[in-house]
Amino acid sequence: MFRQSAFQTLSKAARPITTPVSRSFSSTAIRDHARLTVVGRLGAQPEVATSSNGREYVKYSVGTNYGPRDNQQTSWFRVTSFVPEGPGRDHLLNLPKGYVLSYIPMPLFSLHNKAQKLTLSPI
Repeated sequence: MFRQSAFQTLSKAARPITTPVSRSFSSTAIRDHARLTVVGRLGAQPEVATSSNGREYVKYSVGTNYGPRDNQQTSWFRVTSFVPEGPGRDHLLNLPKGYVLSYIPMPLFSLHNKAQKLTLSPI
């Protein structure tokens, strides 16, 4: 029956926001820390190595590209995975070079880029 005028619509848009800025709806809890997810391609086939205390682990590298298409650069991440023997470890060891994968590293260190003269330091 009543139609809102263009002036009324603009006046509503020009009003200051009185409600505090809040987080959009999410089903996850707010965290005090950031979470890193690395998605990239295997630089070489994963291999088993043994630490100085005799514990076996799987090591591999993952490369991720960033930047504009005409000038992309690659960041390399060295991954050490203490996967127990079993089907999961066998699957990981049989992945070929170039396979696309994603992983969420444990926060055992803070990561810095060597090209920018930053360092890798333990947490």
